[in-house]
Formats: sequence, structure tokens, C-alpha cells
Amino acid sequence: VTFNWAGTHDVWIHPTGDCSENNRISVGSTTGVSYTFTEGDVGRALTFACDVLAHCENGQIMNATVISDFGGGAGDGGRGRTMDIMLDWFIPVGDSLPPLFAEVGDTITFNWLGTHNVWIHPTGDCSEAGRIRVGSTPGVSYTFTSDDIGVVTFACDVGAHCENGQIIMVTVGMEGDTGFIPDPPQENIMVEWFIPEGDMLPPITGQVGDTVTFNWGGTHDVWIHPGGDCSEANRIRVGNTPGVVYTFTEDDVGTLTFACDVGDHCENGQIMSATVMRAPKNINVDWFIPDGDSLPSVMAEVGDILTFNWLGTHNVFIHPTGDCSEAGSIEVGQTSGVSYALTEDDIGGTITFACDVGAHCENGQIMQVTVGVPVNVPQNIMVDWFIPAGDSLPPLTATVGDTITFNWGGFHNVFVHPTGDCSNENAIAVGATTGAMYTFTEADVGVVTFACDVGSHCENGQILMVTVSPNNVDDVNVPPPSAANTKFSTSILAALILVAGSSLL
Repeated sequence: VTFNWAGTHDVWIHPTGDCSENNRISVGSTTGVSYTFTEGDVGRALTFACDVLAHCENGQIMNATVISDFGGGAGDGGRGRTMDIMLDWFIPVGDSLPPLFAEVGDTITFNWLGTHNVWIHPTGDCSEAGRIRVGSTPGVSYTFTSDDIGVVTFACDVGAHCENGQIIMVTVGMEGDTGFIPDPPQENIMVEWFIPEGDMLPPITGQVGDTVTFNWGGTHDVWIHPGGDCSEANRIRVGNTPGVVYTFTEDDVGTLTFACDVGDHCENGQIMSATVMRAPKNINVDWFIPDGDSLPSVMAEVGDILTFNWLGTHNVFIHPTGDCSEAGSIEVGQTSGVSYALTEDDIGGTITFACDVGAHCENGQIMQVTVGVPVNVPQNIMVDWFIPAGDSLPPLTATVGDTITFNWGGFHNVFVHPTGDCSNENAIAVGATTGAMYTFTEADVGVVTFACDVGSHCENGQILMVTVSPNNVDDVNVPPPSAANTKFSTSILAALILVAGSSLL
């Protein structure tokens, strides 16, 4: 614990628990003095007081309850207590103050010299729109509640202090929640909305939370076409003025089709497919020695990021053995806030993280993470489109949301043949130029047949069968953890991301 002040003060420990100076123990008399809790302080309340004149009697006295290590009670997934976060509130040399992590129930206290104040900025930047006042005197505190889960932005609104860097982001999770997911970063996808010369506008890919902005000159509009084509059945209006925006939600995961319904604009190619994916999760892990056998296991997906936060002395290693053996262990990091990003190399098994300080692992500081691949991740299937030497091109498999791209030299085209053979009855044009693309929708589940209708190309084997499976976005392809499927690849070295964690105290 670090004590900061302006003026004349000091810090003493009062064993009596009040302002009596009997048997008092000096901590220090200069601002910034620190005291480190020891095992000898466990189980009792320490009382800190200022003995300058009548400062203690006037309220400059504070109790601190000290617990053993930093673990929670049995079955508690978190650190087992609330935290007092002491923050020096000033204009930094860099862009902004380093971000912090907190839990519901934690209290953050802002200390400063000079002229400052503290506001919550709901906008997440220096805009004062909708701001909420915290206080304007040093030592002002704020306690996080369940309403704060996510990211809370604090800023100083004195002059240009915020613009000069006096702003801090605090990610707040539920108390004891090792799987808290903050809001994902958002992207603004800019689309030039016009009638193309080719078959259709190129597809886009985004995540939940991303925003698409449509810009145009002339007369156009934007609609969502649930049918995936130019049919206006059950269409959903986005807007009819340039600059109209649409934000992807969880309901959009999969494939969306945007189209212009002015005249025959859609039929002339003003239609666009958007593949929408779930955003990766940021999973915050409270890293401590638990009272039980081990820390609770975690289910995660490729792209998710695990961030390990702790107090005291710990580290993080990957144990390929799945237990506390350090054979072949890979270091993740030695400082609180270190992160690990899950990659495709981690799919299909369990990764074991452990602390190798002393006997911490043996005492339960070990965690299993089962990694799956989100089934909604779309694939771009590249096809060399030619007349084969054999009977036909080899069949393929795909999932709803995947896009197939046909590339060729020479003179070819691509059609969907509903008949499943070379008959062009009710054939649907895909494209007549190399690079033609087709995105599979729910209507395609089953077998889709693509063929070239130039001359007798189809009869000579330029025909392709694609078996399309549904994409159940509510499921994640995660096998149950077991010793048999525990895996490790040395290529995960490439996935180590070391992030210097900022001190909370």
C-alpha cells in the first residue's frame, strides 16, 4: 500500500486500532511511503494513522484487513475479496494512462497534486457528452457496480488535460468471474455503393459490433434481402440517403445480403454479400492459488485472448504434460497482465497453464483451457475451373457462409445447375469472368452443382458437386477434455503475446 499526500502528514501503524500512539510503528513521513503486507499481518486488521497534531482524531485513520495469499474461498473463481485501487491522477508523458482491470465491488481512489477533477466519459474518449461527475478533490473514490461491467472511462476535464492524456480505461468484470468478456473492438467498413460492371459487388467480412457505411452518388437505397438474391420478399430497409449505416448484431452471424431496390439496380449487380462472425473474446483470468484442487477450467475458441492478472509473485507457463511437470514447459510471462492468443494450432485439445513459482502449481494454481473452432468462421474455397482429364472435377464440401471462388484461363463461365447434371434447365448464372464468386446460404444445404455452359465443357467434365452443411452458430466444435486428446504444438510459440501488465497498487 502506497500513501500519497500534499502538505504535512506521516504514517504510523497503531496496534491499538484507534488514535492511541501506544506501541505505534513508524511507516514513514514522506509522501509516497509504502508498506508491504507480510504473513505476520494475516488475520488481523492493521490500523494506519497520521500522528501529526490532531489529524488522526479528525479522521486521518484507516483500517486494512489482510488475507492469506490472494486466493478465494472454496469454489470461488475470483480473488476472494474486493480491492482498493490507488491511482496517481496526473497528465502522463505518453498518450494516456495505462489501462487497469477491476471487479464489481472494487474501489478506485484518485490522488493528485495541483488542479484536476474526475469524470466518467460514457463515450470512451474526451467527449464530455453525457459525462458523470466523480469528484474534484484529491482522494475521491468510485466503487464499481454491476452496471459498470464492461469498460469504464475516467477523464480529467480541466482544460485540455484529457486531450493531453489524463484519461484511463478500466475493464470491469463480475466479482470472481474468470470469463468476463468486454465489448469487442469495432470497425467501420466503408462501402462504395454503385452498379458495378461485373456480376455483383465484392463481398465483405465483419464481426458483431462492426458498422457498415454505404456511400453513393445518384439515386440508390439499401435493403437487406433475406433470400440472398434480388427477391424483395421480407426485405428489411436500411436507408435511402448516402452515408446510411448498419451495425452487425448477434442475430446477423452468418451471411447477410445487401441490395439496392431502385429500378433494376440489384439485377444489374448492385448486391453485396456480407459474412458476419462472432468477435473474439477477451478472457480475463484471476491467477492465484485456490483453496480447492485447481482453478476452474475454461472453454475458449480460436482468436480468443487469455489475460492473466495477479497480485504477489506468480508466473505463467504452458505445461504440455497436462500436469505440474515442467518438462518442455513454455513461458508465457512473468508479469501480471500477460496474454496468450489462441490459434488454430491449439484446436482439438486442452492447453494447461500453470504457475511454476515454488509449489504454486502443486497447490492448485493450474488451469485447463479447452479450445474449439467457432463453427461460424467462413472459408474462402478457391477452385481452379478447367476441363479435367477425367470424368469430372473432384467433389468438395462447404458450410453455409462459405464462399467459393472460381479462377480460370481461357473461355469459361459458371452456372448453378439445379438438375445436378449438365442440363441447363433453370440454370442460375454465377459469373462469366474469372474470379466469379458464390456464397452458400441456408437454401443451399444439400448438394449444389456448378457447371460450365460454354460449348460441351460440362459434358467433357467441367462440372463440380459441392455438399453444403448447415452452420449451427449456437454450437462450438469443442471436444470434451481428456488425457487422450490433450495436444501441444511447438508452433504455439508464435502465439505468445507478452503484454506488460500495469500495477494496480
